[in-house]
Amino acid sequence: MPPAWCPELTARIANLPRVNDEPFIQASEILRHAISLVKIASAPKTTPVVAASNEKKAIAVLRQLNTVLAKASIDEVTIIREYAKEKRCRTKRERRAA
Repeated sequence: MPPAWCPELTARIANLPRVNDEPFIQASEILRHAISLVKIASAPKTTPVVAASNEKKAIAVLRQLNTVLAKASIDEVTIIREYAKEKRCRTKRERRAA
């Protein structure tokens, strides 16, 4: 059976759990941005003013993440190590080349 048929057949069958294999890219990018701000703030050469600014910005970004996750109606988040953005960009390039 071709892999493209699986989501459609799953959607037709009642009481089967719906599995979304696509990573939640927007939430991943927001989290990555917040972590990079905290990393910069905790660097030894960062001035106290810049560190405080980056910490405040990281908190604002995490609030944004909270809003994004609330709209997704999910109870738990699983963090997986996957280069989702790279995979997404690669598939777009492959489609253009074809």
